[in-house]
Amino acid sequence: FLQSPFVQLGLALPVLYISTIHFGSSAWKSLKIGVPNMDVLIYVGSTAAFIYSVIGTYLFYGTSEVHNYLFFETSATIVTLVLLGNLIEQRSVKQTTSIVDELSKVQLIKAKKYIKDLLGERIIEVNYQDIHVGDILLVNTGDTVPVDGHVDWGTAAVDEAMITGESLPVYKKVGDHITGGTILTEGSLRIKAERVGNDTLLSDILKMVKNAQSTKPNIQKIGDKVSSIFVPSVILISLLTFLGGWLLFDLTLQKALMNSIAVLVISCPCAMGLATPTAVVVGIGRAAKNGILIKKGTTLENLASTNFVVFDKTGTLTTGEF
Repeated sequence: FLQSPFVQLGLALPVLYISTIHFGSSAWKSLKIGVPNMDVLIYVGSTAAFIYSVIGTYLFYGTSEVHNYLFFETSATIVTLVLLGNLIEQRSVKQTTSIVDELSKVQLIKAKKYIKDLLGERIIEVNYQDIHVGDILLVNTGDTVPVDGHVDWGTAAVDEAMITGESLPVYKKVGDHITGGTILTEGSLRIKAERVGNDTLLSDILKMVKNAQSTKPNIQKIGDKVSSIFVPSVILISLLTFLGGWLLFDLTLQKALMNSIAVLVISCPCAMGLATPTAVVVGIGRAAKNGILIKKGTTLENLASTNFVVFDKTGTLTTGEF
């Protein structure tokens, strides 16, 4: 029953619908700005194979010739394989950029704030977004410091590993600076908020990681340029294949059209469009997961030609002796 043209048409239709939503819209946007991307090839190639099969079914249904025109599975397979590649890319990116989610969670915490009103001095819980410069906050053992500020009262041991990479706790006393996102491991502090919201060091780190992942390195810019030339070239070659086969080599219209569609289909796997951005985002994400924050994609690229790295971290990476 799978040999039935209508069964194949029914199975391929949902895939074509998903292709139109995913690749069709992306292809149209790229064409509107005059820089055709790989999605143009994917959509044109899969749609051409589908339409060819529909016309063949209409013209030759009920004859033995119909099976020479059925390429529904080709259309569906192209879309499925590329979408599978996209899914793997999304999963790898999600796994390797979890540092952003972990840092973002700090901005969801509630803080204990001192207030004075008619009822006297008391402590209330406030959301991260409701903390203002000058607010006095209480931080106890096990709490995460919500914002940047300085110690107004108390002493405590603070785990600053998330920010500095320092494995040993740092002891804080009155007047010392304290950074949002760090954790009190022992003691209690009263801190005065100095940098809140998007002005904290933690927010700066989050912006840095996100900007790094969106910045295109030189190799990706080259890939984009190649794609903008490659896609129109393939479409032109496909058109020449059809016209040359039909007019110059006396091929049948069906054979010339099939050869033309074959050029589009073979060109669809878009390694150039997927490989570079995936490598950059995954590379930056993996580095961030290991506590290394990379400012932008070009930094990662330049790292390949680096011969020496100098660390000033005595006590953590070195013993202080030559």
